[in-house]
Amino acid sequence: MVFYAAAPLIDSNGYRLGTLCVFDNKTRELNATQVQALKSMAQHVMVLFEERYQRLQVEFIREQLKSQNIELKNFAGIISHDLKTPLTNVLMISEMLGIINEGKLNEESKEYLNYLKKTGYGLSDYIDGVLRYYRSEELASESFEELNFKKLVDDIVNLSVHFDTVKMNYSATVDSIIYSNGAALKQILLNLITNSVKYGDKQLTEIDVDLSTKKDTYEISVKDNGRGIAEDKIKDVLTLFYVADLEDRDGNRGSGIGLATTKRLLDNLGGSIDITSELGKGTKVIITIPKVATDR
Repeated sequence: MVFYAAAPLIDSNGYRLGTLCVFDNKTRELNATQVQALKSMAQHVMVLFEERYQRLQVEFIREQLKSQNIELKNFAGIISHDLKTPLTNVLMISEMLGIINEGKLNEESKEYLNYLKKTGYGLSDYIDGVLRYYRSEELASESFEELNFKKLVDDIVNLSVHFDTVKMNYSATVDSIIYSNGAALKQILLNLITNSVKYGDKQLTEIDVDLSTKKDTYEISVKDNGRGIAEDKIKDVLTLFYVADLEDRDGNRGSGIGLATTKRLLDNLGGSIDITSELGKGTKVIITIPKVATDR
């Protein structure tokens, strides 16, 4: 080697990690332009090195999060199973005590017994909600199918609406056939419609469901005339365990799991959610779900 030139490889923290070298078996001399080009190449090499290092860090963190999520899901399943069995026994005994002692209990005792059952069923719903949240990835991975959207909504209404004071309004396009993940979409709409029912505060709760079919997406809106959400709380309602209102129409405290599960399911489907609301007037939720390739 007769000719040798090098530019230092300096990282963003100012550390010199090595050099970018050129050499030859003949005598040479670099001009100013070539010297600058060598320095620029050295800077570009460091950019590539640091980008690769950052990608490796992101991949490492992703794998850690994936492992932790699996552990959390397994933990939630074990804890839920261990809690559900004794909780079921408590609820059964509470029901039996009420039947056996019918007509024998004073008003205070009846109140305590009802409170015990109410708390037990509330805890049971909470446990089920945690399980649904951590199993949302499995739900979103289920196969896609042709769905009659109005029939899907009607099935959800039959599950969640048990009041004569609730009126469902459908747009003309709701009768459309769509191709989507039925299990995930059903859970998403169940969460949204249930919330509209639970937090309705008018003499007649009205829920409007609309479906719009775009070129590459489905856009579904669920609008109600309920109590609404304060503007400063809207950004937090999709966070797990965050509760915007202390009590629903029946005096029960929310779990803060339903909307978080909805957001998680939509993320897994490649969709999005947008919430607009006004206190005392109601809430409108718009979800966007991409069409799968076979339906475009």
